[in-house]
Amino acid sequence: MKKSLSILFVIALFTCPSLKGQTDNAKEEAAIKAVAEEETNAFIANNFNRFAATYVQDETCTRMTASKSGYEFHVGWKEISPMVKSYFDTATKRSDVKYVKTDYRIKIYGASAWETNKELVYNNKNEIIAKLLVTRFLEKVKNEWKMVYISVINTSSYEEKLVEGKEVPKTK
Repeated sequence: MKKSLSILFVIALFTCPSLKGQTDNAKEEAAIKAVAEEETNAFIANNFNRFAATYVQDETCTRMTASKSGYEFHVGWKEISPMVKSYFDTATKRSDVKYVKTDYRIKIYGASAWETNKELVYNNKNEIIAKLLVTRFLEKVKNEWKMVYISVINTSSYEEKLVEGKEVPKTK
């Protein structure tokens, strides 16, 4: 009996911490996904304050975007904030647009993490109007995940056109 209890104790000692680590990791991954979703939802709602609350607002914050028409590279919240705010000030109706994030990849390193995902943007006719590849680096600030870096590549801009949500191959 004593031997059985000792074996159970050793098994519990080695398996319980790993189960706790898996639970904590799943909780952190869910929190990171929630930040990505909140940033998008705030953008759709045209709410700059909600949008800004998802970012680390310091000189390390970095935003990069790229498409066939060009790229942008902004460093520091003082530079990023007015540029992004101009999107909100000149916003067209975004409530008819739907973003669907898929293929999340998340790696957590203590109080920092990276996250990548694919995003499809649909119009009110349920047609794909953009395909994006997004990378975010996040830091934990006062026990909350905040984005410190974002890179958005509009891959659909490199396609000739999208017809009824399907890619049309380039012609020669």
